[in-house]
Amino acid sequence: MPRLDYTIDLEQKTLYAVIQAFFSDNFVSSTSKIPDTLASEALAGTRLSVSDLKQLISARVVAVLSEDVNSGLSLQEAAEKALARTQLEEPVLKVASVLCHHCPDRQYIVTDMCQGCLARPCTTCPFGAIEFINGKSHINRDKCKKCGICAKSCPYHAIIQTEPPCIGVCPVEAIAKNESDTATINPEKCIECGQCAKICPFGAIQTRSQIIDVLKAIRSGKQVVAMLAPSILGQYGVSVGQLFSAVKELGFSDVIEVAEGADVTTRNEANELAERLKKGDSFMTTSCCSAYFEAVKKHIPELKPFVSNTKTPMHYTAEIVKKRDASAITVFIGPCMAKREEGLHDDLVDFVLNAKELTALFDVKKVTPANCVESETSKPSKQGRGFALIGGVAGAVQSLHTCEVCPVRIDGLTRDTIKQLKQYAKTGKAEGCLVEVMACCGGCIAGPGVVASVKQATKEIQKLVTESPDLNDI
Repeated sequence: MPRLDYTIDLEQKTLYAVIQAFFSDNFVSSTSKIPDTLASEALAGTRLSVSDLKQLISARVVAVLSEDVNSGLSLQEAAEKALARTQLEEPVLKVASVLCHHCPDRQYIVTDMCQGCLARPCTTCPFGAIEFINGKSHINRDKCKKCGICAKSCPYHAIIQTEPPCIGVCPVEAIAKNESDTATINPEKCIECGQCAKICPFGAIQTRSQIIDVLKAIRSGKQVVAMLAPSILGQYGVSVGQLFSAVKELGFSDVIEVAEGADVTTRNEANELAERLKKGDSFMTTSCCSAYFEAVKKHIPELKPFVSNTKTPMHYTAEIVKKRDASAITVFIGPCMAKREEGLHDDLVDFVLNAKELTALFDVKKVTPANCVESETSKPSKQGRGFALIGGVAGAVQSLHTCEVCPVRIDGLTRDTIKQLKQYAKTGKAEGCLVEVMACCGGCIAGPGVVASVKQATKEIQKLVTESPDLNDI
């Protein structure tokens, strides 16, 4: 279920407006005016009232300022806090209560597709909740237990399940309604995958941005190094050299590909897998995603012995940067929200941005990557650059031939794949010896913070991979 175009457009315009305000003569004053300006521009594209639109924009502005959307802070107060802030806070994701649409709870509904079948297969309901009224099926709400048997038995798919999109998409059931009928995120369960924020049609679920903190660091004159995740290389349809130049035009001191860190991950992970198999382990899981690690910690602790101890490419890349210059500020730029959570707990990673924020920066600074000259870049391997795609991580480990590798792909964290992983932990067995887990279907190129379509990004990454050297030759 895609988000409505105007919601996505408004989200990007808000990012743009906050960044533009940062470069104005008076950041606090300019920020306070954003809801009035954007609401008048956006009215034609929505069915919201002016008041509701301003609330939506204000909540988004507060999130871009990395403050709590439910704190009750005025925009002036939030802007002042953002300028004075020296430390980031959790949680990364939060539901803006004023924006929640109070979507109906999960229920089953009989649609007009009901044919009044003679066989009446839906009456297999074990609770007797299906009744026939005027020749059509009817669900008795007092008897319905929401088991879904009626929906599965209907040959015309006339009975459908409805539930709030955010609740339906959450793989770990971290979202529920409170006493005010507002969706809330349980931080004890949330894995910060960002799927709820991606799907909410009302923009009610906000992620705290770190864009102002990055801009403050650049303005201070510090060495600020951008670390571009492999997935980012497929977002703009330009060469790596052009993207490096474009990012440097934004004020970053230097740029490095996270694929360099991915090459370190590959080598370490290949050796770790070989050692584990040698001592008799049946399988090991591999992932670069913080959402997966959070899922194990909070929901599948029994799987922990099977999780690779190798660090992520983001960590190793930051390590490379810090070894060159211990005072450098590291900024990971990737596709997701989960990395923001990981960055908060990694002493080598200072800030995390996504492609939407990078694009807004390009727009404000009037930098067009396609018009930039080629900048000199390093040459990480095709395996490291392929980490952005499903199968890329396991494929990279397999390519080093440290042991015989039979990969298994978990293409996206869902309720079903969470059950699958729990089964692996329970039995101590998987279909192969290396289980690659991607939180997003298709890989990192499908993260909630990207700007290019999965198809386009996949094509760009595959092209880049074919042009890159093999890790065995580096």
